[in-house]
Amino acid sequence: MDKFVLFPGPFLYISEVNNHSEIKKSIVPFIRNHAKTLGEIDDPAEKAFSSYYAKNNTFFEFLHINGFLDHIIWNPLDSMMEQMPYEKNHVITKSNLKQVWYQYYKTAGGHHREHTHGGATFSGIYILHSTEPNKTIFFGNGPANQTYQKFRHDTHYLSEGHVIIFPSELYHKGFT
Repeated sequence: MDKFVLFPGPFLYISEVNNHSEIKKSIVPFIRNHAKTLGEIDDPAEKAFSSYYAKNNTFFEFLHINGFLDHIIWNPLDSMMEQMPYEKNHVITKSNLKQVWYQYYKTAGGHHREHTHGGATFSGIYILHSTEPNKTIFFGNGPANQTYQKFRHDTHYLSEGHVIIFPSELYHKGFT
């Protein structure tokens, strides 16, 4: 079930990863082992480990070597571009992947503060493992003060195995 969710903001594109169960069996043990080498995020309220700050982030290499990038990133992105309900003034023939990292919440009640992803056009979230409804909220109340930032969209209806693609300047926050 691939679909666009249009709310008073740019958009979210939601795609289901076809072989999620197989991918999860490989990625979850990697993350659990790799997270042991990381320090906790400086904000103890976040209760999370993130490979974003790792000096030697082997997560991208792990995804690439195991052939997961097509399933998690490139196929959903291609599908989004094909289905985009907006008029496109040029055809995108090449994409670059700037960064890939994971956020590993060690306990319930963890969160990732509201933020955007600068320096990119699109960003994505892959819900790899979750025992509860997804609690990522897309909204805005940040410095750009765009009209759409007065609204929010709760993605509680999404379960693991979904990818959410969104414009990188869209504020969002994750909870566990």
